[in-house]
Amino acid sequence: MIQFFAKLQGVLPTWRGDGGKALAGGPERRGATRSLALFWSARMRTRGWAGPATVVEISARGMRLRSPYYPEIGARVVVDLPGNAPLAGVVRWAEHGRFGMQFDREADVVTILRAHKRATGRHLGVDDPA
Repeated sequence: MIQFFAKLQGVLPTWRGDGGKALAGGPERRGATRSLALFWSARMRTRGWAGPATVVEISARGMRLRSPYYPEIGARVVVDLPGNAPLAGVVRWAEHGRFGMQFDREADVVTILRAHKRATGRHLGVDDPA
């Protein structure tokens, strides 16, 4: 995965936080060292609710989303992205309409990028990220 990000360095937008501090001033919460900033439309499902969400960032271990629904920490969530199999996981943090989801199993980000591009035609600035 590190080789993948090295190929994308300077091509795709990345979010590195603010010197290791989260938006609320606490420690960085991401388990992966870096994630891709995407702002993709998605569908989210959780117990008792289904609706739109925006994937803000994604890494092999999870994603940050925005949604009109504010899931509780520990809630099970499934996110449907165009062209991809559903991504299931657990909400690890939530604040101000944003939340972080840890995947049940590590995801192949390159495969997700390619499948999303095929399904939507949305170009991310990279013809072949691998």
